[in-house]
Amino acid sequence: MNPTSAITKIRRDIYIKVANWAQEQPLPIEINDEDIKTLAEQLVPCAYYEGRYSREQELVITEKRVRLTMNKGPEQVISGITEACNSCMFGKNKFFITALCQNCNGQLCRSNCPKNAVSIVNNRAVIGDACIGCGKCAQNCPYGAILAVARPCEKACGVGAVKFDESDKVIIDTESCVSCGTCLTVCPFGAIDDSTQIVETIQAIRTRKLPVIALPAPALAGQFGPKVTPAHFKAALLKLGFDEVVEVALGADIVAQEEMEEVMERYGEKIMTNSCCPAYLMAIKNKLPQLASTVSHTLSPMRVTGQLVRDKHKGKVITVFIGPCSAKKEEISWGDEIDIVLTFEEMVSIFKSSDIDPAKETPIAMNDATNIGRMFAHSGGVVGAVAKLLDVEKYPVKIVYPTTLKGSLRTLKVEAAKAAKGDGFTVVEGMACPAGCISGSGTIVAVNTSNRALTKYINEGNREKQ
Repeated sequence: MNPTSAITKIRRDIYIKVANWAQEQPLPIEINDEDIKTLAEQLVPCAYYEGRYSREQELVITEKRVRLTMNKGPEQVISGITEACNSCMFGKNKFFITALCQNCNGQLCRSNCPKNAVSIVNNRAVIGDACIGCGKCAQNCPYGAILAVARPCEKACGVGAVKFDESDKVIIDTESCVSCGTCLTVCPFGAIDDSTQIVETIQAIRTRKLPVIALPAPALAGQFGPKVTPAHFKAALLKLGFDEVVEVALGADIVAQEEMEEVMERYGEKIMTNSCCPAYLMAIKNKLPQLASTVSHTLSPMRVTGQLVRDKHKGKVITVFIGPCSAKKEEISWGDEIDIVLTFEEMVSIFKSSDIDPAKETPIAMNDATNIGRMFAHSGGVVGAVAKLLDVEKYPVKIVYPTTLKGSLRTLKVEAAKAAKGDGFTVVEGMACPAGCISGSGTIVAVNTSNRALTKYINEGNREKQ
């Protein structure tokens, strides 16, 4: 998520407004359509739209945003807001001729078009509706005057889940979507959003019927400001009303150990891929079902940590995962270990609604995990953690960690084909987000900033193996 985007500001204003509303409601909190409409009216007109829409359209868009924030929208995690979609004015064309066109005599753009879609109008080349997007015009233009343009949301999606209706408005194909949230981070109109459990979190803390345990992911390092250490963050969570804070890196320590043992057990299979990224797992299921057997049998660190906490409290507990990932909102339906998922972006909004500044809290040490478990948050960290524990002299392995979801799927397919013919063992780390979890859709700082903080957090981890 871009921390300086006006779309981000709009989202956070809504999150804070909803969080404030939830703090003030009588218990148990009940949400109705009138509440949603009232909050939307209080948020409009929104200065960040800068008059782009009429008040009526702003109300419709904002009401849908509020509905998603209150977890009262469609059942899927990621949803399109068609009223906010710009349609991007492209029609069916993928290529556009810019002012660099010199109207040259060669007309290579026109002569190389297989569908005669290029014509000369008023001494300028023009691409018509017959264009099939082959790109031969752009390839042959000597001036580079023809530009390939793709919608940001469509281009960002690694599984082809971003679709468009008859009016060229965005819709999300729920059968293909893996809930990674990449599309919502790149849409400059905020026409894609995800549901939140902000209200459920505040209600759980306020009712105090059961202990409410926070489970922050290792990607938390650096997310809440340069002066906020994980120890400050823990103190802020406890002040907010959480009864306990347990690092998800503790579960990652266990997962790393189990995956190391699994490599040894499955060494004859020649290939294995990680199970910690739910978006990647869903993508394998949808796109490469024939390779589902290569996935590690371990649960994700989130679910492992959640089970540890549930066991400790004999099931009488509410577990709240706090991390960078919208796909975790889908993963909680795979088991009963986690009750609520919040992103860092949602968490900071709850802090603001409660007038809590983590930087001003007295730090409380958070040392549940080793440096190995904390490595999971960045690209290459999972396979790196497994390799650190493995006796690589006895079990030599090749480790691979591509940096995109498309790349992860392609790499798994290629490496599986190689493994079937060769010797040795390959461990493929697949992730939906380019830099790993620290670049997830729910993060709130730049990747380079969080990467520096994560490195420090890793180095501060316990050195003993769990």
